[in-house]
Amino acid sequence: MKMCSVRYEFQAKSVLTSAKRHTLSECRNMVTASSNAAYVLNSSAQEPEEVLKELIVRLLTIDCTED
Repeated sequence: MKMCSVRYEFQAKSVLTSAKRHTLSECRNMVTASSNAAYVLNSSAQEPEEVLKELIVRLLTIDCTED
């Protein structure tokens, strides 16, 4: 839990349960999309709300064919 900066066990269980529903490729693409959004939020003048909207759409459309 420390490695992932998760404070509470229920948070880790929730993430792991959700992750089991996806392939490794899908999880990798979701983490990459989240990381890219975090970078944009911290390094650009883009509106945070727009960045988060784009991230949500991206996460909802990720499938295992993307690598």
